[in-house]
Amino acid sequence: MTAIACPFCNVVSETAVIQAHIEEEHAEDGGARDAAEDDDSKPNGHLNTTTKAARDADEVMPEDEFIKCTRPGCGEYIRMEEIDEHLEVHTAIIASEDGIEDAPTSRRSTKSIQSDDSANEAVKRSRKVRQHNHAPKSSTHSLLEYFSGQSHAEQRPPPPNPRRLARTINTISKSGRLHQDLSIENETPDVIPILADLCATDPSTDVAYFCSPAVKHVRKIYCEGNFCGYWSMQMVLSYLQATGTLASDVPRTTLPNVPEMQETIEQAWSNGIASHGRIETGGVKGTRKWIGTSEAVAYFRQLGIPIEALSFKDDEDEMAVTGLLDYVEAYFLGGIHGAQGHGCSRLTQLSPIYFQRRGHSTVIVGLERKKDGARDLLVFDSSFETSRAIRAKLAGKKTQSAVDTLLRAYRRSDQSLARYRGFEIMVPRAVEG
Repeated sequence: MTAIACPFCNVVSETAVIQAHIEEEHAEDGGARDAAEDDDSKPNGHLNTTTKAARDADEVMPEDEFIKCTRPGCGEYIRMEEIDEHLEVHTAIIASEDGIEDAPTSRRSTKSIQSDDSANEAVKRSRKVRQHNHAPKSSTHSLLEYFSGQSHAEQRPPPPNPRRLARTINTISKSGRLHQDLSIENETPDVIPILADLCATDPSTDVAYFCSPAVKHVRKIYCEGNFCGYWSMQMVLSYLQATGTLASDVPRTTLPNVPEMQETIEQAWSNGIASHGRIETGGVKGTRKWIGTSEAVAYFRQLGIPIEALSFKDDEDEMAVTGLLDYVEAYFLGGIHGAQGHGCSRLTQLSPIYFQRRGHSTVIVGLERKKDGARDLLVFDSSFETSRAIRAKLAGKKTQSAVDTLLRAYRRSDQSLARYRGFEIMVPRAVEG
């Protein structure tokens, strides 16, 4: 039985239980803000932000700029110019299932294909409606809707008897002892070595660099809305936990939940760390407000983690994407000593990079240089689940899916990134390769 974790506390159970739990225990209306901060925000003297902080959902998702993805289980708000690329990733994840050895044929049924087409048509219809309907969106969605993707019209499940259904996995250590590890459905470890092997088999790849393989891919809880800042911070935290970087007064093996992270951000502000964020947001504790680079800076500095925060903007001499890719490539080259080789791929022990662009954050886990000189960022994006094909590879099964299909959810090409005028990054500097 599949278990998920409540994004606001430590309860782990089946989906229906968590939906009812969120509605009963965490029902609360919250505002929203843009994922990036004001241009004059400089938490470390270097960070210039890419957008103005928004005060409510209408500012974050203006009718003529953002659209909600209608694919079942998604609900992300996507910039209009990015929706085609977003849907391509969804399609590639489903298409990758075709190559799984012994995969049930029913998984890729006509109904599934029709569902893809319906989603695309729904997006097109939504675009047309938005051109003529500019009524402000309601910002009073319940948390049940945000974290289960459930609409007002759907009947809410009756509250089942709450019980903890976390899945445990038995493993044998090198010493021969039995260990029981907690498996959280939206956290996937060991993906990076798989990506390194895939890049190494792509004939178009010259070299690929990766951060530490200890980083987990964390996908969002299926919901309507964007909470990528928290999920991205959790992915960075998975590295810090694995490397023992966190202070001894933070002894835990599970990732902190949203209220805990909000509490730490508020503590940082009270301590004068990037405290402008409290003025901009009005506070984040107990809310669903979007967070961005400034809050990530505050969070990790409060934990005592040295960080470097930088911004890249278009100017007369250089595009923002060029400066970003140059920095990231140099960063990984700096950790190449002692890196593990997987063909043309190099696995370093470096931290992943918190990566912000307008409206969304991801985590940079690598960079791929093509033989024609083009460069791709390799990212963990909380918007998309780890595909069944990648999970099959993690389980040691074979798959005939095309390499570019399997990597589609992780690659962000220099061409696609060139549409943005600015980026922000945050790099933990506590552990160097």
